[in-house]
Amino acid sequence: MDFMMDCKIINKIEDWPFVLVSIRCDYKKQIYINNKIIIISKIDEIGRSSFKLCHELRNIGSDELLANGEAVMVYFDLNKQKSAPIPREMRSKMEKYTQIN
Repeated sequence: MDFMMDCKIINKIEDWPFVLVSIRCDYKKQIYINNKIIIISKIDEIGRSSFKLCHELRNIGSDELLANGEAVMVYFDLNKQKSAPIPREMRSKMEKYTQIN
C-alpha cells in the first residue's frame, strides 16, 4: 500500500481498489532479526484488471539478495463484487514504475 501511495497511484487509503489474489516469497539466504534490509518494489506486469508487484529484499550493507517475491493484485469493484478494468489514468501512473528488462 505504501508503494502505491508514495508513487501517487492511490491518493488515500480509503480509495484502495485492489484485492490481493496471490503472494509468494522465495528466500535465498537466511534473514536474521538484526539484519538491516531494504525492500525494493517494482511493477512487473500490468494486465486488463490486474498487475504483478515484484519485491527484492536486500542486505543494506552488502546489497546481497536475501529474498524475492511477488504479489498479484486485482482492481475490484466492491459494489458489483467483481474485477474491473484498471482505469486509464491509474494505469498511466503505474506504467511509470514498471520494471525495465
